[in-house]
Amino acid sequence: MHRKAQHGLGGALHHVEVELSVAQGAGSIVEGPRGLAARRVAPRPGGLDFRLALGSSTSAALSREPALGAFGQDPGDNDAEPASDSGWQIDAQPYIWIPASIKGDSTVSGSTAKLDLTFGDIIDDFDKIFALSGRLEAWKGDWGIIFDGMYVSLESEFNVNPFGGGPRELDIDVDIEQSIVDFGLGWRAIDRPFDEAASEGPRLRIDLLGGLRYQYLKQRIDLAPVSLGTSKDWVELMIGARVEVQLNEKLAVGVRADASGFGIGSASDLTWNLYAGIDYRFKSSFSLKLGYRLLDMDYDNGSGRDEFGLDVRLHGPYIGATFRF
Repeated sequence: MHRKAQHGLGGALHHVEVELSVAQGAGSIVEGPRGLAARRVAPRPGGLDFRLALGSSTSAALSREPALGAFGQDPGDNDAEPASDSGWQIDAQPYIWIPASIKGDSTVSGSTAKLDLTFGDIIDDFDKIFALSGRLEAWKGDWGIIFDGMYVSLESEFNVNPFGGGPRELDIDVDIEQSIVDFGLGWRAIDRPFDEAASEGPRLRIDLLGGLRYQYLKQRIDLAPVSLGTSKDWVELMIGARVEVQLNEKLAVGVRADASGFGIGSASDLTWNLYAGIDYRFKSSFSLKLGYRLLDMDYDNGSGRDEFGLDVRLHGPYIGATFRF
């Protein structure tokens, strides 16, 4: 019997394998220590090794290979995948995303302004910057519960002189907030080695994702005593998929994509994400993630002087960690 842990990118479920060798044939009774009796089975041609995978995939595969783990790890390995007594695998993933480019249109009170910012521009132009993001996945068998949240707040205060050098100055406060929170389910559609006859090598995992996405957007400009802009929030349908290749016991690569809104009701016309990156495991309970993310959002509400919206594309690198329980 052998216990084996594996891991993949983006919080993909890691699974435990238990392998049982079953042979068909005649046998004999032998005397063991302290008088214990055991039946020694002599395998016949055609004897089978059954491999039962439990955890990220509840599937069974037949092979004629020796009873080794998916990567041929020795059964004496003591660095097995953490798992709770209930069989749940939980991944907590805080991460930092740094948008290197922000381009699009922002509409406030019927007026539209072009956006063309770099990360350096954001640092220079805003006095207060706060961002928080993280992902939590809990898997049992082929099914998982997924939570992903991102919150950004930008504030800036400055003075302008609209009269070209006159004594009159205007105080302008800009306040921008955005939240995107996903809550959904995942289903592991595929979890198998590329070469099912080999005892070690790359492994493919494909997860299908679906659920709800909550979005909050605030764009407000205060020119005392006038205030422009407002805030809106909405809930929309979200679908997605994740493809991951476990290259070896330490390294995995993968991509994840999702889309939501689709212009249904008060939802965005379309919001979509694309992630690509690598995951390196330092130990069974901890790994580091590096990658690149692209977020595109197209939202519009109201008309005339009440029109409010944001049509923007952001992209840049991210770094994160995964803690497994």
